[in-house]
Amino acid sequence: MDENVLKTMTTFDSLLQSQHLQMLKAAIPYLSGNAKNTLSILCKLLELKKTIQMSVDETSALSMCSVTPEEGGSNILLLLKEIRPYCTKAEQENVDFFVDVFQMYETYASMLT
Repeated sequence: MDENVLKTMTTFDSLLQSQHLQMLKAAIPYLSGNAKNTLSILCKLLELKKTIQMSVDETSALSMCSVTPEEGGSNILLLLKEIRPYCTKAEQENVDFFVDVFQMYETYASMLT
């Protein structure tokens, strides 16, 4: 995976992050071994806590971030396009192939109706 891709945050991750949590994560490389381990665990626990809070609250951003297919689109196409930036070059070629296959199928299906 390209290093620039790792700096790209998914929609889900953006729901869990805060400015302060990002500041804590940025500090991790500058700490000593034990403090580094402790702060790393603390950051993940804070993310887990936020995830649990969002999963319990039905009005949270997590329940509102569901993707609905576009007119004539499908969730699988949206999913493939969403995960593509996080793939290696070889995986991107496979994703592109499947996107093409699904788009051809949708075109074919629309011609039958």
